[in-house]
Amino acid sequence: MIRLSNLGVRVGGFSVTGVSLDIRNGEYFVLLGPSGAGKTVLIETLMGLHHVSTGSVEIDGVEVTELPPEERYVAYIPQDCCLFPHLSVRDNLLFGARARGMSKLDREKRVTETVDLLGIRHLVDRPDVISLSGGERQRVAIARALIVNPKVLFLDEPFSAIDEYLKVELLKKLLQIRESLGVTMFHVTHDHREAFFLGDSIGVMLAGRLHQVDSRDGLYHRPQTIEAARFLMTRNIFEGIVEEISPDGEEALVSIGVLRMKGHPSRPMAVKQRVWAGIRPEEVKIDPLPIDWTTCDAGDCNAMRGVIRRRREQFSSFQFEVEVAALAPVIESEVLKRRTCHDELPAGAEVKICLSRRSLWLLPRD
Repeated sequence: MIRLSNLGVRVGGFSVTGVSLDIRNGEYFVLLGPSGAGKTVLIETLMGLHHVSTGSVEIDGVEVTELPPEERYVAYIPQDCCLFPHLSVRDNLLFGARARGMSKLDREKRVTETVDLLGIRHLVDRPDVISLSGGERQRVAIARALIVNPKVLFLDEPFSAIDEYLKVELLKKLLQIRESLGVTMFHVTHDHREAFFLGDSIGVMLAGRLHQVDSRDGLYHRPQTIEAARFLMTRNIFEGIVEEISPDGEEALVSIGVLRMKGHPSRPMAVKQRVWAGIRPEEVKIDPLPIDWTTCDAGDCNAMRGVIRRRREQFSSFQFEVEVAALAPVIESEVLKRRTCHDELPAGAEVKICLSRRSLWLLPRD
């Protein structure tokens, strides 16, 4: 549905470079990155609002690199909704359909279908949009975009100003829309939870470059760059050296200080190569001592002793910082509260730590 080939664009002093991407028909694609990463520049380029300096853009098999926005048959929902305050709700809903020359019969049919899908039939006869709540304004903006039957719906940080409870309800509604209409979605956000809730695939953009496009599991457990890993909040990252690699290349033994651990390479690597080793806090298991250390290296466990240096209680979890001899910095672990054995683990307690082999990723440092 959308194909970008080595796309480059410059806006002012900022550049987006070398973006290649394939998005399937009906896919929900999420572009994730911090503020200033170039997400809005990219989405506006796909809309036809910026001149492409290199590469090409295809939508639905047609190259649209040089076409104006109105000939791309897409719709756009910006961060601030952009509803017209001097128009009624109905006139806001019909604005795009009228601009595209849709017949009155088709317009009214599409309005009825779309407001029912979004649950806003009771808002249609409002004389203005000033009195709408934030969530109602977002639904009206989504409905206005869908009424024109776009090939692609672009959404640029649409829920950044919405409270968390309402945001979850609107995210569910977007998935329902995609399932009902089959429209291809291109959604921009800086919110990790939003991206992982919505995305069939997720692209990570940092400093104008697309670092990785992958599934949720691939991003969490197989980051392709150290920058992407850090942005995705892999807080346990260590330096190591490869000692052995399995014949199939799916597992490697690395030395990290005086410790030796097994993990999974994110990319091909060689013996003696310097690597980053990383694991997410929720993949680090801790258990109180005493335990049977004869079983510590069994199965999926890279096991070691440690001492809790800090413990924080969150709404649904405990967060621990654990010091391991000859390994710096501390290892962070996050444990759900349902594991009640952690209720009594204070700072200073000695514990067993297990770093899951399947979740310990390895990335070449060069």
